[in-house]
Amino acid sequence: MIRRKPTKETPVSRHRTTLIAVALSWIAAPALAQSLCPDPITDNRLPGGPDYRKTTPAQRKVVEAVHFPPHVENLVRGATGSLIAGDIAYTLNMYPNHHRALLALSRLAERDKTVSPPGARYSLGCWFERAEKFAPDDGTVRLLHALHLIKERKLDDARAQLALAVEDPTLTSSGNLNYNLGLAYLKLGDYDKALEYAHKAYGMGFQLPGLKNMLVEARKWREPMPATPATEEPASPQVGDAAAESPQAVDGAASANERAPAAGSSPAAASAPEIPSVPADGPGK
Repeated sequence: MIRRKPTKETPVSRHRTTLIAVALSWIAAPALAQSLCPDPITDNRLPGGPDYRKTTPAQRKVVEAVHFPPHVENLVRGATGSLIAGDIAYTLNMYPNHHRALLALSRLAERDKTVSPPGARYSLGCWFERAEKFAPDDGTVRLLHALHLIKERKLDDARAQLALAVEDPTLTSSGNLNYNLGLAYLKLGDYDKALEYAHKAYGMGFQLPGLKNMLVEARKWREPMPATPATEEPASPQVGDAAAESPQAVDGAASANERAPAAGSSPAAASAPEIPSVPADGPGK
């Protein structure tokens, strides 16, 4: 039997092996980090809440005054460090469905042409996923996600998000959000829905003309039909018509802000600020 003499490992070879192992770990680390998207309930520093829609201005100020002042929201500079995304990420960790913070991070990702701005902790897609897990019925989160997906040309995914967004009755009670819904459908080429939400937005007194201008340019704008005058003579309750016994059943097209609030809503929810209007083609449109 021939016995092989064991190879003696020199300090240089051991050092080279260590360097290779470290290099491989650095290569694998970014891919691993991008694949992680922790659950917002267990990862959030305030487990189980709070829902951004149900907070008061005083409650929001605790986080926003430090981490989300105007110069962070407007992407000018960070508040607690040099990285803008770091403060936005902190805000979203406290309030996973913080509408304005999600919009700010989306704008930052678009501006810097990256899905993971430095300091963001997770990718933009992960932050949207966390917000949707945390508050599945929050239509504003779905709308913001749809607008971002449209910019990424992921149109089928955007349509799916919009379909979920419009299930939130509070979404269509806002002129601002109706305007943004109209913009989203316009970008998807659904002119009928774009016109529908444009009429709703302008009917609520929303002022930005961009959506109307784009519909006019596409030759899809039509003035809204004049409202039909209500009949002054009340229906007789003796005819056995269920509609006469239930006035709400007569007007099935009542606006969302005229309907009873959804179950589980609280007065605090009304104080949650709306997202800024986000014209798809820049200001002045």
